[in-house]
Amino acid sequence: MLDSPSLRVLAGAHREEYDENRSLFVAAMQELGADAPLAGATTRELVRFWASELAAEAVPPYEGARRIWWRGWETLGRPDELTAFVGLVSQWEDHPEQRAEYEREIVTAARKLLASYPT
Repeated sequence: MLDSPSLRVLAGAHREEYDENRSLFVAAMQELGADAPLAGATTRELVRFWASELAAEAVPPYEGARRIWWRGWETLGRPDELTAFVGLVSQWEDHPEQRAEYEREIVTAARKLLASYPT
């Protein structure tokens, strides 16, 4: 059985606290002597990772898409292939009555991106 201080905290963490949970996960991996995933990853690799989490529905669509926008789209010089996430996040924020629809579109956009996005 594996155990570490950060792993214990992570076990009781709320799913919505994505940034904090990721930090706890990386800390737990280090405490257990494992390589932390994505340590030293490029922005393009991070975008691919976030898209894969969205496609697998492992993170809330809004949170994953917002990461792609704020940390990917801007950093990479606003590439066209990521612009859909900017629009969908904006629509999600502006039209709360249609959030379920935008969340489905975000997941679809992530799957489409993964099919064509270079590694």
